[in-house]
Amino acid sequence: MSIKKKYPEIAALQNLVKKHQFALSVLKEDVLAKNEAFPRVKFRLSGKIFSIYIDDEYDDLKSRNITLSLCLILRSLESYTEAENYSVWARQHQFDAANTHVRHHYLNLGKHYKVIEQIIGPINSHISDLDFELNAGSAQILRELK
Repeated sequence: MSIKKKYPEIAALQNLVKKHQFALSVLKEDVLAKNEAFPRVKFRLSGKIFSIYIDDEYDDLKSRNITLSLCLILRSLESYTEAENYSVWARQHQFDAANTHVRHHYLNLGKHYKVIEQIIGPINSHISDLDFELNAGSAQILRELK
């Protein structure tokens, strides 16, 4: 059985990559609040350029897997909307809420979220948190793609 049939969530991400001509570069030297797990990425969707910090706790960006990279960006946007407010978001990501650079990033996520949603539709990383954190199911298969 093909990956697209067995893992429609991966196929959905691959379709977004293709449809919106997603491209990405990682700015490894620029991390949020000295946290190496939050590098800045610059990416293109449908010709528009964005630059945000994303949560890469598991060093997935090193794989250069473009579909996985899009998933990480979408997960970061999801975490923005799932948090009740800035203080909750900062605490969930273990940032000092008093840090103005962190606050600016959070506000920037809100602006980018709306524009990205207009481009791709509802923000959905398609991979469950449980699969992602345990590297199981579709997350494991996604991480194995080249």
